[in-house]
Amino acid sequence: MFFFVGKTMKIKVSGIENAQIKRLVLFRKFGKPAKILTMLYDPETSVRMAAHGVHADEYFNLYDYLCDIREVEQQQIQPTDILKMAKLPLSSVTEKNKRYYLKGKLTLFIDTFSNGNVKRVLHYGPDEKYTSEDKYDVRGFLSSTIIFDVNQRRLVDIYFDLAGNKRITQRWQLKDEKVSKTSVIIDDGQRKTILTGKNELQAYFLSQLAEAFPQSAFITDRALDVSWAMENTKTPIYKALFLHNIHATNLLKNPTSKDYNFNYRQPLLNLNQWDCMIAQTDQQAADCRLQFPDDKVVKISGASWDPETVTKNKLKDRQPYKMISISRISPEKRIEEQIHIFNKIHAEIPDATFDIWGLVSDDDYFDKLKQQIKELKLEKEIQFHDFALDISKVYDEAQLMIVTSEYEGVMLVINEALSHGVPVIAYDFKYAPREFIIPGENGNIVAMGDRGIAASTGIDLLQDKKKWQEYSNHAYESALRFSQKEVFAQWQQISDRAAEFYEKGGQQ
Repeated sequence: MFFFVGKTMKIKVSGIENAQIKRLVLFRKFGKPAKILTMLYDPETSVRMAAHGVHADEYFNLYDYLCDIREVEQQQIQPTDILKMAKLPLSSVTEKNKRYYLKGKLTLFIDTFSNGNVKRVLHYGPDEKYTSEDKYDVRGFLSSTIIFDVNQRRLVDIYFDLAGNKRITQRWQLKDEKVSKTSVIIDDGQRKTILTGKNELQAYFLSQLAEAFPQSAFITDRALDVSWAMENTKTPIYKALFLHNIHATNLLKNPTSKDYNFNYRQPLLNLNQWDCMIAQTDQQAADCRLQFPDDKVVKISGASWDPETVTKNKLKDRQPYKMISISRISPEKRIEEQIHIFNKIHAEIPDATFDIWGLVSDDDYFDKLKQQIKELKLEKEIQFHDFALDISKVYDEAQLMIVTSEYEGVMLVINEALSHGVPVIAYDFKYAPREFIIPGENGNIVAMGDRGIAASTGIDLLQDKKKWQEYSNHAYESALRFSQKEVFAQWQQISDRAAEFYEKGGQQ
């Protein structure tokens, strides 16, 4: 079994969760057992996983697993059911804005999910201060209860199994009005285990999985959140650090920089406790080998695609002079550079348009970009679009992608664009462009900050139909290097290493 260890799963996912989902689809296609792991409590995990095509048997959430909740059929629980359970006489209860009053006294607040099921219930005391909060899973059952003190401070979280038994009890200890630490009691029905804090809870969860699924490989995608737990499991596990970003700063000038990315600092400083680190590009793998043991570094591409799912669109099938950018709206993506480049292209090709797709993760930066567009008088030509689950049509209608990030571990969107026949022009940052772009064939790589060359290269491609078609054809062909078949074969390295690890009794 392969476990992809993350934090949570939202509807609007980041690049890391997107990579987890694509990797899961890859393993599913080739019949390799794998599951996504999430650590945060979330009563809506099931619907969010389903929205991304993740099957119910392809993930475990820490709280669901330790409460023995697996695949659950949808149930119905309505506000009237809550009133009956609270033994409130319906004829004497009035409701206003989800607040329920008994004889004029606020008694309950009942919120619901979009499907009508109860989401949470706040219980109020005689002084109309809430004393507890029940949280319901979107599938229709009581999931947890929070108990508050007289000052409405959180005291205890209780998590239940489907029968309503307490399985996890988390007590909050306050010091100077702040949480100093938490204690956790796990009750599996046979014995009780006492833990301290989320790190020990996560380590316990991983150990339970290791015992239930022997000889599994644990791939850490959210290192900042789970590294301590990975390093402190009771049961030895094969653990791999997956690098989704640069591992250190200033790598362009100093490939051996030890100013480690804070997301990876703990595992990189304790690499002797890890079995390997996975880099997604040849360039990053080479840089890692300059300072880490060679046998600790493995190169596996994070990009993979199914050639059978893509229709090869010719130039006539695309929107004329349509340019795209796909990324989070965040300063390190340097989208302002893309706007400047487009401005130069638009001056030569007035019919050119530019669509920017992505989740806004920095509102201030987003406002600056909109102001920049306004000052350049490009409000009609440049359009922002929110995160979308499927952007295949966006690629199929585009003629050019621009990428100007300051740094990346890899940019899956570059290969996605190429696999849809879209040439890519990118700044020469570490680490994505050189992995995917073959200059003069499927796109071009220009020096960091050289807007003029980037723009002139784009103008040349957009105005020369024959040249654009040649680049597009090469884009389709070059992307085959990262087909699902090719990338899945790379994962055999981890299977072999994990097997050897367990043959040695869990010794590195």
